[in-house]
Amino acid sequence: MVFNAVYDVQFTEEVTTEPLTDNEVKNWLRLSSDTDLELAKLTAKSARIILERFTNTSIIRRKVKATINNSLGDILLPYCPYVSGLVVKDSEGNTLTDVKTFGVEFVNLSSHNEDLLTVEYQAGYTSSNLPNVFKDALKQQLAYMWENRGDETVGIVNIAKQTLSPFRKVM
Repeated sequence: MVFNAVYDVQFTEEVTTEPLTDNEVKNWLRLSSDTDLELAKLTAKSARIILERFTNTSIIRRKVKATINNSLGDILLPYCPYVSGLVVKDSEGNTLTDVKTFGVEFVNLSSHNEDLLTVEYQAGYTSSNLPNVFKDALKQQLAYMWENRGDETVGIVNIAKQTLSPFRKVM
């Protein structure tokens, strides 16, 4: 049996603006024209997704819906930072009203020790409150992916991994 696990995560209502501006992408990659900018922006989005999965953190603002097992209690909600609007439902779809949590930015669900719960909430950073360390790691990952595009499968680059390791939330 699995205890305190995240079974599934879905994202909706994602912001359409990426954390790195067009100028930041263009300057960081030293692009001399706008010709490659659209491709570079897609690569920046992929870099963000890779880093979000590594850290279990929402780098952009979005609505998170997760199916979790909270059998042991105190499970960390995935893809925080938590913003607002926590709704918890049991396996039959009933909304639970006596929800207890702790933590401010990275919130743990301390009540309802059940095998199957659904949680929904707003999470993520905005461009104005994203810590600089995440922007640095995004640039590091972007540069690596840009230089190695077309090569074998690209995972997280070591320097970005080292930069974000202190901020990783293991589920």
